[in-house]
Amino acid sequence: MVGSCFYYDTPPHGAHPWVVIAPGSRPGWFVCVNITTRRSGVLSACELLRDEHPMLTSPVSIPVFNRARELPLPLIERHVTQSGFPKFDPPLMARIHSAAVARDSALPNPLKRIVLAFVSSLPR
Repeated sequence: MVGSCFYYDTPPHGAHPWVVIAPGSRPGWFVCVNITTRRSGVLSACELLRDEHPMLTSPVSIPVFNRARELPLPLIERHVTQSGFPKFDPPLMARIHSAAVARDSALPNPLKRIVLAFVSSLPR
């Protein structure tokens, strides 16, 4: 499931791309992060370029870690099926993971601990 991407509506912001970055705190839930267009004056440790994945349509996009949330598997599966995008590849996910667990990441601490535990369990 990690790396799966989909469009998800988050009022009042409308539908945005989201990506699954780790299993969640309870079975059947996953930590997901919103991807949005980088705006001028916004700094990010993780820039995603248009040609790195078909879902990335802006010249430069960034994960919005402070809006990350846990979502249930059935909702994710429904949106993944509707969106029809391939998963983010491992090097792209590695960059997102690295930025998510960085000391200065805006990912909320409870989610950061979950993602850090997941990243620590990955083969090197």
